[in-house]
Amino acid sequence: MRKKFVLIILFVALLLTSVNISAAKGGTYTFEEGNLKITVPSNYIVFTRDTTSKDADIKKYGIDLAELKDLFNSGNIYADMMTDKKSEILVMIYEDSSSRQISNLTEFLKKYPDEFDKMNSSGVIDDLRKSGLEISSLTLYKNSKYYYLHFEGYNSKNKNYVEMYATTINGKYVAFSTIPLTNTKITSAQKTALKNFVDKNVSFYDVQPLPPLTNPLSASAVVGIIIAVLAIGGVVVLIIFLSKKSKNKNNSAANVNAASNNLISSELALQNSINDNYITENEKDIINNENNLALQPAETEAELINADVANLDEVIFCRKCGCKLPKDSAFCKICGTKI
Repeated sequence: MRKKFVLIILFVALLLTSVNISAAKGGTYTFEEGNLKITVPSNYIVFTRDTTSKDADIKKYGIDLAELKDLFNSGNIYADMMTDKKSEILVMIYEDSSSRQISNLTEFLKKYPDEFDKMNSSGVIDDLRKSGLEISSLTLYKNSKYYYLHFEGYNSKNKNYVEMYATTINGKYVAFSTIPLTNTKITSAQKTALKNFVDKNVSFYDVQPLPPLTNPLSASAVVGIIIAVLAIGGVVVLIIFLSKKSKNKNNSAANVNAASNNLISSELALQNSINDNYITENEKDIINNENNLALQPAETEAELINADVANLDEVIFCRKCGCKLPKDSAFCKICGTKI
């Protein structure tokens, strides 16, 4: 059971390393993807996946909107909340096979209260440190409603400090994190702001109960969440703040690209370490099969049509695109050319 629980930490790290949705001053936001509702204080501006180029804050902060949205999509980020003091809170939602194994962290920890201590003493943190992630604190946090994995750490590769609260709801990871500028430690005020936000401004709706667990927990889950927070978060900061300061837009893009490359190499190294130390051979086979399926190219329309007529005794070919067609075809189904 310990192994699957550790997968939750792993994917928190892989996630971060954020729909009434557009940049605005505070307000209430609902994210159906995570059954999440947040109330944002009025001193925060909010960037989301639906923020447009017409938003005044995009111009004010000199943000490359296309880069920001690409990062939101690739990093499973749904909201980035900022104050004028350059303090930001990221909201992330993510789903994979590991989050579905522990679909409700709060109910899981109520039922298995010793699992976190078992994971925390299993050497996971030491292995993360070897991969460049310095975890200074990893604890369970429980407020009046929910359990969260709470950690503070430092990514020596991207030189970012981070603090995060993460849980699972209905088979999805939901995480809240604060990440200051590169090589800047998190202040006590930022810590307080993040904790207050999690305590006072976060609620979940239509939460499903924890289903019966039939398989033993597999160790790599929890550490992945940490990797993502530390890695992805630093790139968000680069886009928002460095692009504002850079007079040369290409310099800003280069900074973002460099951070992205560091992120990719960091994630690969961490994943290899995780796979070697925490994932069973059976789990490796499952993961490899899933990856192989994901990498298979989708059949083109022409290939599907060719397959449909492959067994016909008499076929003709389109002189323009080469598609195989039944002999009585008047037009090509792909390019429309008259036969």
